[in-house]
Order: sequence, then C-alpha cells, then structure tokens
Amino acid sequence: MSVTNMRDRVSIISWIYPEKSLFYFSLFSGAIGLFVLLIISLRRPEAGSWVQTSWRHCRKILSVALLFDLLTHVIAYFYWQLFSLEWLILQTVITLALILLCYTSDRFNINLSEFPQKIPEK
Repeated sequence: MSVTNMRDRVSIISWIYPEKSLFYFSLFSGAIGLFVLLIISLRRPEAGSWVQTSWRHCRKILSVALLFDLLTHVIAYFYWQLFSLEWLILQTVITLALILLCYTSDRFNINLSEFPQKIPEK
C-alpha cells in the first residue's frame, strides 16, 4: 500500500469523523453491533452456552449499543459542536423507535424466547 493511498484513507476518515475520539466511540458502538451479528450467526442447536445466554440478552445488548451510539452523538453535539440540533433530534427519534420496536415486536419476542433445538433422527 502506498503512502499516498494511506493518506487518502486517513483523510476520508478525518473528513467523516473530524474528532478522533468520536471515531473510536463509533468504532466501539459498531463492535457491539458486530457482536450481535456474531450471536445471530452462531444461533444453532449445538451452540455453546455463551451463545444461548447472549441470545437471551440480545435485546438488552442492542439497546445498549443504540443508546451508546446516541450518547456519542450527544457528546459530539454539545462538546465538539459537530452536528446540528436537527440531526441530533432525528438520531434520538430513530434510536427510540428502534428500541421501542425491539420491546414491542411479537416476532422479536418469539425469536428471543425460542432457541433452536436439535431434532432427533429416526
């Protein structure tokens, strides 16, 4: 990888995240989301006990990830003045709607209450 190419990538990241701390906060928030994706992909009858335990708490993990991401935007607005108030309000509405959907969706409740069981072969 050339030095120029590397500088271009760093400048793109700097343009999207002008404050380095905001980049790391967003990276951590995304890592929580990737953990949920890992749990979903490992959900099978012979999954480890940590996957089954994590699956039961998936709604809480998603809520924490969403609230942490909202917190990073609030910090960015008040501390670094990076976002507009309209953006912050929109982010808050989206976050609250997604959390509300997690707790009111019948499909989500059914999926969390059931874990795949191995079907005995005949």
